Amino acid sequence: MVKTIKNYLEDGGYYNYNGSKRLYADTQNCFGIPNSIQLQIVAICAKEICPKPSIHPDALISEILNPMGLITGDELVAWLGGDYSMFKSQGYADILNPPVPDLGDMEEISWNDARYYIRAKTGIHPFNLNNDDMTYRLIKPGRIFLVAPANPMNHCPYIAERRDCDDFVRGTLGWLSRYGYGNLVFGAAYVLLKKEGEPSLPHVIHLVLDSNRDVWLYEPQVKTYIWKYGDKPPLGNCDSIELTEVRI
Repeated sequence: MVKTIKNYLEDGGYYNYNGSKRLYADTQNCFGIPNSIQLQIVAICAKEICPKPSIHPDALISEILNPMGLITGDELVAWLGGDYSMFKSQGYADILNPPVPDLGDMEEISWNDARYYIRAKTGIHPFNLNNDDMTYRLIKPGRIFLVAPANPMNHCPYIAERRDCDDFVRGTLGWLSRYGYGNLVFGAAYVLLKKEGEPSLPHVIHLVLDSNRDVWLYEPQVKTYIWKYGDKPPLGNCDSIELTEVRI
């Protein structure tokens, strides 16, 4: 029977250290070889993804080891033992600083037309969409569903005031810009979350205009929360959203 990494870690006591679910800390106690380069890399990955001194073993497996190409316990043992063939192209670097997926050829649109289409769909004039970029690009329908899972902000925890909603938006835009997608019509939407028609709290998420001239909203703190403007938001603390300002 092939053992998964979870089986291997369970056998090694990783889930039951000190009588509780094992959190990432003294990895050496489970993996051994405390001075191995590979072990140090795993430690760096975990600490970068989870700023706390620990990460739940399920997250260690799904967010770090599996994307590195390590699926079974034997593969993990071989890699930790020095078999670099298990170290896939890009390796852990793509987990910490992943590239934006290739979005293919995109339609170009003038800054003035981009403002027009956003206003036509939402009723909000995006005053901050200006001619710093005379030409913007429109992402194809569905491609936002490729961008969201790759967004490195997925691995950043919420920290009040220091990394809250607007910082998640800025981080996403910085990542897009770094990889040459800075002039997508992909910006900040300032909204009021509403419950039964009453505003509950202000929030900042992403607004995206696609090549069909449809407007989408994307919550960068939750990579699966993407919905078309006007649809019921998938957020648990509201049943509707009022758009108050758009900045591209």
